[in-house]
Amino acid sequence: MTGGPLEAHLAVARGGFRLDARLALEAGETVAVMGPSGAGKSTLLAAIAGLLPITSGHVRVDGVEVSGARTVPPQRRGVVLLGQDARLFPHLSAAENIVFGLRAHGATRADARATAAGWLDRVGLGAYGERRPAALSGGQQQRVALARALATSPRVLLLDEPLTALDPETGGDIRALLAEQLRAEHATAVIVTHDALDAASLARRLVVLEGGAVTHEGEVREVLARPATRFAATVAGTNRLLGVAAGGGWSLATAAGTVVLRAEDPDSRRAASADGAPLAAFVRPASVHLAPVEDAEADAAVTGPGTWRSRIVRLEATPSGVRVHTAEPELSAEVPADAVAAWGLAPGAPVRLTVPPHAVRFARAD
Repeated sequence: MTGGPLEAHLAVARGGFRLDARLALEAGETVAVMGPSGAGKSTLLAAIAGLLPITSGHVRVDGVEVSGARTVPPQRRGVVLLGQDARLFPHLSAAENIVFGLRAHGATRADARATAAGWLDRVGLGAYGERRPAALSGGQQQRVALARALATSPRVLLLDEPLTALDPETGGDIRALLAEQLRAEHATAVIVTHDALDAASLARRLVVLEGGAVTHEGEVREVLARPATRFAATVAGTNRLLGVAAGGGWSLATAAGTVVLRAEDPDSRRAASADGAPLAAFVRPASVHLAPVEDAEADAAVTGPGTWRSRIVRLEATPSGVRVHTAEPELSAEVPADAVAAWGLAPGAPVRLTVPPHAVRFARAD
């Protein structure tokens, strides 16, 4: 199977929500789509698949327009949509579920059964062909659903958070399997996900969708390294602070004083060269040094570049400790759980933050 190119301009109006987004994939390319809840990600996939009519725009699969005045029905678009729910027919065995899809695309029963057996072997379920979905685990059902989707050689494969309902170990296995099969089949795929790991391991490009519009697009590593919005920064696991360029650094006026950050790398210094230009500073939470303030009244608010006093807004548990969120500017820091207890950190408590220049990156924000 070799996927075909996809080019779409989708305008969809539903109640008070409007999606207006463009998406273009080369043949055999995988693109990840990320965005907050309600951004329009599932609407985007449904419109491409033909399950939701578009208000205006177009969808072209392999150079053929499948929307517009003579809309091609979903089953004839060469597009397959796979979501969180495997949606297997409960009365059919694993093999017969795959056979059903192949038969619907014109395969003979003998060819369909042979192809289904081959695909079950490829997804590690060769011995489970006669089992019905109820006798399979969630991960096994998703493997069957993936085999059923790929067996029909779709021109475009759409995946709507297919790993969300799986436990981490099973999800990791399916992710590895999916990456292997997408490469082997040279598939054209759009993957909606909430996990940066999915984007990094499965896709070449990342599209960020917010409020029904594309807010950032590019190679996965570039988008995650220089996120253009707060949501994208959260996904990338970094702080994104908006300020202005001043004196070769980053500056933001707050109620407590002017916070200044410096950066060491040449790209950052070039980005900060035009005084007054909007500038974004990126700092990973693990690189922020946080310490309690004993006497908030006597302690100076801003003591120099990269050091200032703030107050805790909230605490958030992480696998490695606690993420402490502070205000003015909004910043998060990683702190060990025992330090939170020892320092008595709580919402409203004053803290001192220090960000070293080697941990800061700048990018123009205009």
